[in-house]
Amino acid sequence: MLKAKNISKNFGEIKVLDNINFHVDKGSIVSIYGSSGAGKSTLLYILSSLDKPDNCEIHIDNYQFLISKVISFLILEMIKLDLFFNFIICLMSLMY
Repeated sequence: MLKAKNISKNFGEIKVLDNINFHVDKGSIVSIYGSSGAGKSTLLYILSSLDKPDNCEIHIDNYQFLISKVISFLILEMIKLDLFFNFIICLMSLMY
């Protein structure tokens, strides 16, 4: 199960995501829809650590991941060095 709490993101004065909360059960298929500029891509970028949230808390199968600006920065640097995906594969193998 994926549970995301209090996802917030501002671009300057523009509030794109304001304390978004949701959960997705394991095995579910989910779609995200909304009008242009509603924050769909920003939400997905934050969940995949391609963008830095102003605030966010993520739980995956009862493991809590706090995504802060520092952690997001480190993940982005790992992606640039092609290390992130190896890290995720290693993490997933430890979880199961």
